[in-house]
Amino acid sequence: MSRKSKIEPIVKVKIVEQYLAGEIVLNQASKKLGVACQSIRKWISIYRCNGPAGLLNQPKNKSYSKTLKMSAVNDYLNRAGSLDDICLKYGIRSHTQLLKWIQVYNSGGILKTYTGGACMKKGKINDF
Repeated sequence: MSRKSKIEPIVKVKIVEQYLAGEIVLNQASKKLGVACQSIRKWISIYRCNGPAGLLNQPKNKSYSKTLKMSAVNDYLNRAGSLDDICLKYGIRSHTQLLKWIQVYNSGGILKTYTGGACMKKGKINDF
């Protein structure tokens, strides 16, 4: 079952393209769609990185390799660019994800490759 966004992908693309063409400002777009300005900024970032296809509903989470995570974190810590620049360089959809990796790295944690894995649910206990 795929995820469904409240705003249709076609509408997102149209708003982003209008913004990039200078036809609409961020606040106007935000009020028009009833979403936060930050959401539209995120769409713009995704559009710049992946084009219009990046704004389509994603059927599953994207996984990143351990080496990509380490490279992105090291670039940020070595001031090789801003969060958005590094996300664009490595194809990371959200700078929030990069911030989480940096936090794990700085706290001494290990950045692992996401394997997916099965979701195990606890069975319902029936008392008779």
